[in-house]
Amino acid sequence: MELINKNEIINNVSSVSRMHINDSKAGMQNIDKEKINAIILKHSKKSKFYKRQQEKEEEIKRKSLEKLNIFSRISGHEIQAAIKYTHNFIELHEKTREMDRTIVHIDMDAFYANVEIRDNPSLADKPMAVGSESMLSTSNYIARRYGVRAAMPGFIAKELCPDLIIVRGNYQKYHAESSKIMDVISKYDVNYSARSLDEAFCDITEHLLARKNFSDSDRTYPKHFTNNLNERQENITFGIDAEECVREIRHRIYLATNLTASAGIACNLRLAKLCSDVNKPNGQFRLENKVDSILEFINPLPIRKVNGIGPTTALILDCYGIKTCQDLYDKKHMIYLLETQNTFEFLMMACRGLGSNRIEHDTERKSLGHETFVYLKLIFFYLFKI
Repeated sequence: MELINKNEIINNVSSVSRMHINDSKAGMQNIDKEKINAIILKHSKKSKFYKRQQEKEEEIKRKSLEKLNIFSRISGHEIQAAIKYTHNFIELHEKTREMDRTIVHIDMDAFYANVEIRDNPSLADKPMAVGSESMLSTSNYIARRYGVRAAMPGFIAKELCPDLIIVRGNYQKYHAESSKIMDVISKYDVNYSARSLDEAFCDITEHLLARKNFSDSDRTYPKHFTNNLNERQENITFGIDAEECVREIRHRIYLATNLTASAGIACNLRLAKLCSDVNKPNGQFRLENKVDSILEFINPLPIRKVNGIGPTTALILDCYGIKTCQDLYDKKHMIYLLETQNTFEFLMMACRGLGSNRIEHDTERKSLGHETFVYLKLIFFYLFKI
């Protein structure tokens, strides 16, 4: 049963590379990817690192094509059994979807870069980055228009953007600013979870209940940042709903640091993180706690937008003709048959916007061994086999 056009797959993946620029980061829309990738290639192709990466990519593509050949020989009966299993898997997890919490992901805008711009306003209208000639930590949004981004060697960034100003990082200063940010977030959820210096999750569900009884003065703050405590200030009063609460959090971060933050509001951590990227910089987005709204939001998303899908997984999925979350859902039986149970479960949860709504403070993730999942996979496959 020939379900896969191998030549078509080879043509599809010939231009896909783990070493190409990832334009899924905020501020990198509409960049000239062809030009940027050509410059990256020019500086990298003679290096040992590039050759190793090239070899890895060829191996990934070779193994993916081998899997596709296997898939093309699977019987229609087995395909139908896999379709039934994956349908039941999704249906089962849909029943556990929790939408009663209000989770917020706070993400500072180009944090290191904006700290430096704040302290040296002459950089505000110039492309700049923090780091060194060997490696950048971040870049401002002006530099991102040229394809300059974190984890890029500074000398390549300079060729992409000749006017780029590179500032050495001051991590002691960034830690100090981060403490101020987390102090604000803790006022809304004492059990918040900082994922790095510039981002955190918090659950504002209980705060929103208490907020209904707040007076106007409890929700009123100075409108503008100032270092002069004696300066007379115009005030701003925030409302009581979730969006107003998050605007207030972002505003208080601004008052504490003179820096901007973006935010995502949703029913779980996975969706909140995706939402925080929608209206960057200095914006926020709330996703309604409705299944239809969630699926409408997540289905067209490129898979590289999903946290946890890195360049290697993206390349494998591209070999399978999967580029969006909708593609993932449509080819769920293929993923089930070709990948490990761990990978299948993660990708299915991701493509449906399913995830935890519990803020975890212990970053360690414990999972069953691969052998255990293979055993369970066989049990479930034959349980739902037609």
